[in-house]
Amino acid sequence: MLSAVKNIGNSAAVIIPKPLLAEFGVEAGDSVELKVEAGRIVIERIANPPRKGWAEDAKRFAAAEDDKPEWPEFGSHADMVKHGDVWLAGLIRQPPAKSEKPGAV
Repeated sequence: MLSAVKNIGNSAAVIIPKPLLAEFGVEAGDSVELKVEAGRIVIERIANPPRKGWAEDAKRFAAAEDDKPEWPEFGSHADMVKHGDVWLAGLIRQPPAKSEKPGAV
């Protein structure tokens, strides 16, 4: 089966007819692996794409209110505080006030 390489912006694309995609087991939008072997471009179907289903799982956990942190003692970016030009984790003791001398109790 012949096809042509088409320009798409700064990239290029090859149109793959739908029957060929169906025979290959992929649909438009699926992830595939591309590599060059012995002067040929090889397209491989990815059976289990990384992070497949994570969005659905996150929604299910949130709906069940099962999305609480496992280790709440470790802060996240939401716990960060800004001191001058530096961001610090909320669990880090704030620097002493200007009137407070270092080492003073």
